[in-house]
Amino acid sequence: MAEKSIVAEKSSISYKGFFEAKQLFLVIDRWLKDNGYEKSEKSAFQKNNETKTFAKHELEPFKKISDYAKFIIKIEVVLSDVENVLIEKEGQKLAVEKGNIKCSFAGVLETDYQNRWDAKPIYFFMKTVFDKIIFKREQSNFASELNAEVNELKNEVRSFLNLYKF
Repeated sequence: MAEKSIVAEKSSISYKGFFEAKQLFLVIDRWLKDNGYEKSEKSAFQKNNETKTFAKHELEPFKKISDYAKFIIKIEVVLSDVENVLIEKEGQKLAVEKGNIKCSFAGVLETDYQNRWDAKPIYFFMKTVFDKIIFKREQSNFASELNAEVNELKNEVRSFLNLYKF
């Protein structure tokens, strides 16, 4: 059975104001693609009423580091009280959204994701010994690398949202 360990605790960004939701998801998609992640959408939910919209998207992109380990970034984007508005910027009218955004990020290191070491009890024992003694330093390097990537993605999203403060 694959082992999952949380190496980057869940951290969030909150934003209230004007934004373009489509552009936000394009920024996330571009970062994932540039860093070698395969996109995986866990769930998407949207509720509309007469004037406002609520949406929640959960993504779990992953990147295979080796035949034994892979990185998973858990991303949750919640858009609440979203309404479409027209604003004027530099003499041009732009259609944007106005509302609240909360983006949460967490990093998970998954080992033995192909379940190769669980077929027999002796394999499981060997896997445990190797994980605890031999691969300990390698897993520590993986954890710090994943933590850095989660922070990089979070900063990318924060920078994007700061562009809309005007």
